[in-house]
Amino acid sequence: MFESFSVQMPEIDFSRMDILQIVPGLPPNLDGIGDYALRLAEELYSSHSIGSSFLVGRPGTPLAPHPGMQAVAVQSRSAASLVSALQSGYTKRPSHILLHFSPYGYQHRGVPAWLVEGLKDYLAQNNVKFIICFHELDVTGLPPWRSGFWAAPIQRLLLKRLLKLAHYSYTNTENHRYRLESLDEGRVAIIPNFTTIPRLANGPAEESRRRDIIVFGRTGHRRHIYHLGMAALEELCTSLQIDRVLDIGEPIEGFTTTRLGPATVVQCGALPSAQISRLMSESTGLFIVYTAPMLLKSSVYAAACAHGLVTFLHDDSRPLRSCPHLLTNTDFVPLPLTADQRNMLDLAELSSRVLSRYSDRSVQAAANTIARALKDLS
Repeated sequence: MFESFSVQMPEIDFSRMDILQIVPGLPPNLDGIGDYALRLAEELYSSHSIGSSFLVGRPGTPLAPHPGMQAVAVQSRSAASLVSALQSGYTKRPSHILLHFSPYGYQHRGVPAWLVEGLKDYLAQNNVKFIICFHELDVTGLPPWRSGFWAAPIQRLLLKRLLKLAHYSYTNTENHRYRLESLDEGRVAIIPNFTTIPRLANGPAEESRRRDIIVFGRTGHRRHIYHLGMAALEELCTSLQIDRVLDIGEPIEGFTTTRLGPATVVQCGALPSAQISRLMSESTGLFIVYTAPMLLKSSVYAAACAHGLVTFLHDDSRPLRSCPHLLTNTDFVPLPLTADQRNMLDLAELSSRVLSRYSDRSVQAAANTIARALKDLS
């Protein structure tokens, strides 16, 4: 009845605790959230003996086998299909459910009422502890001629209903926590996003870093970076005498820039995780265009920190806002660089500090926090 896979991993005792993670998709569909959930599942098992299975909210999605984990995709985006999958799609009923929530991941208009209704029905009939990771919230700031403007009030209603169902909730930034807690349905924890690109165990030594700057991400994200930050990136390359700008990701149609100041722009294309890790370990910095207080939700930023890259941030939002949990000029360097910064910037020392501070935001730290929450709920 269900599209599924199950590959048995020997000598695993799942009886202590298990968790079912609900996700919009899983690799090979690259949506970020599925990669996050898989990486979390691996760490929960390796460090805490907590087994994971998956429920995919996209009907007909291909499910690539993952050792020791079972996955099921809903037949349709309906409350009945969700309940049916939860009740009969698995060899063992979960004791805990972790929903990875992003409105547009479960419905193309960003209003997944079917998901909320299905979860409400299932939780009312089963003794299951329900946890939510809020990756994305309701849309804000759209003009009335965009459909998202009209969807936003319904999205906020769904967020409120989910919070009411949850036994434990967390999100990735202080901004998201404030918005969620303003719905008056209880406290929300913060667990920053971790990288899904692990650092190679045999990566190059720190002293071998080249004066290269990385631009990394999905096509739309990188197009946004070059559209808003090209001048800032060129100024950075000139200030630091950068040799290369390494553009990593699917090619951007119409992007023909080959030089930025003294730096050569190298279009690397889409690369496997191991090659991305090696380039990050060999490079000096990451250039990103992002709103500073939201950096902790960026998986690209997390990958940079995990590899000791200095993040150079172009944030043209107004007004400037504080960045809880992050230190300016340590966890990121805002642009443009001042004359004092150019003279005093010790990139090697900064790289070491970035690596050290990332340990509190790593997948190990996230799994430890979630494991404690699961055990407290049991």
